[in-house]
Amino acid sequence: MAEHQALEGAKGATGATGATAKKVSLPVVGAGKARTLLEQADIGDELAPDDRAPAAWIGLGAMMTFALMVPLAMLAMSLLRSLYAGAEGQRVNPVPLYVLSFAVPAISAFGGGFMIARFGPRVGPKGGALAGLIAGTGMLTIAMVGEVRAGHGLLAGLSAVVILLVTTPSSWLGARLGRFGKTRAKS
Repeated sequence: MAEHQALEGAKGATGATGATAKKVSLPVVGAGKARTLLEQADIGDELAPDDRAPAAWIGLGAMMTFALMVPLAMLAMSLLRSLYAGAEGQRVNPVPLYVLSFAVPAISAFGGGFMIARFGPRVGPKGGALAGLIAGTGMLTIAMVGEVRAGHGLLAGLSAVVILLVTTPSSWLGARLGRFGKTRAKS
């Protein structure tokens, strides 16, 4: 009988005064805040973007340079094809070819440097220049293989100097402007 009365009191039964007993919920120990499914998922990325070393961002900048260069090169080839259409056997002005040959690697290296300095936590203009140098070395290797196979040894050396002189300062400038935009966005 005593057990039955204790059970009724715990359930919130009305007492002699007619008032309902108040229910109290206790906090669950160790529950913490509720996490979303995305936060609970194990995607294998233990390092947050802020924890990555600057070398990782420099490698990403070099890859970003190539990723930007592919569509820019396709646009440049399309523009050159339309400029030189119907000029077979005639002497053409090579200036647009030279301008686009400098502009495509320069714009892509600028974009790669800008992205790593803007989103990389500890990457500045020096890191951007290094990313441009790495990307330029990759472009240089590709260009030299093509030029040597074609039998143009001197042209391979000239294109090496031009590629490195274009990509490194362009990526440095992109990283400098990317870092500048990052500091302005924080303030």
